[in-house]
Amino acid sequence: MYEITFLGTSASAPSPKRSLPAYLVQHDEYRFLVDCGEGTQRQILQSGIGFKRLNRILITHGHLDHILGLGGLLSTFMRWEAIEALEIYGGAAALERIHDLLYTVVLRGAKPPMPINFIPLTSGPFFDAPDFTVSSFAVQHRSPDCLGYLFEEKPRRPFLAEKAEALGIPIGAMSKRVHFLQAASWQDATGSVIGEYRVHYADGEIATIPIVYGHSVVDWWFMKGDPLPTNAAIAWNGANERTEDLGHLIQVYAFTWNNPRPDAPIATLDFVSLGKESAPFLMAVTLD
Repeated sequence: MYEITFLGTSASAPSPKRSLPAYLVQHDEYRFLVDCGEGTQRQILQSGIGFKRLNRILITHGHLDHILGLGGLLSTFMRWEAIEALEIYGGAAALERIHDLLYTVVLRGAKPPMPINFIPLTSGPFFDAPDFTVSSFAVQHRSPDCLGYLFEEKPRRPFLAEKAEALGIPIGAMSKRVHFLQAASWQDATGSVIGEYRVHYADGEIATIPIVYGHSVVDWWFMKGDPLPTNAAIAWNGANERTEDLGHLIQVYAFTWNNPRPDAPIATLDFVSLGKESAPFLMAVTLD
């Protein structure tokens, strides 16, 4: 099981109630700090998770709101000697900027309190534990070498269909319609295909459902006057501090796909992002 602690969820600048980006992912004895925005160590203290074993830091990109907290964190390590070595993973451009921050601004010629290893990543697996792996994948943002991270458990045991059937869990569900609860981050041109769903039928056939910006999905930050998707309905809307200040809404959308093979059992469903400026995200799937 993974435990995720949201230390900061704001962007660009902190708000009175939200710190800058930082997330702690824990799995057994392993701990990964994903990004380290300004004020992260204060959030670590407030959360009570502490600094021990905080020796692996994964950086998504080199914007200052994602890395400035590393200076204060290293300064704390210099006083407390909480870890034996520090590993910082990220794209080459981000690591170069972090190296300058730590060695030029913080250390200024002094020796770091522990070995600091800068590990450049592109795409693919880079950490292999007995029961899980961590991989990086390229994403598009307004800086070079931007990365996302996938934490994936290794298979533990085969799926026992007879046990599921005995418990009344249907296997190979058939469906006339598939409903997707979804939205996208950032805007794109109307008609641009930003992702797709791949429906794998039990007989090996595959149906592809394109995720089309402006038709099945739009940006979840909805500004007054923006067009709604032409083929999806508003499923929920609300606001956070930032959208309230701007007079905007946050919205997610329900898109329905009519299955051309309602009598064919569905085995699996893939969700694929195509790496466009607008990134789709999926919240739930239901079948009827």
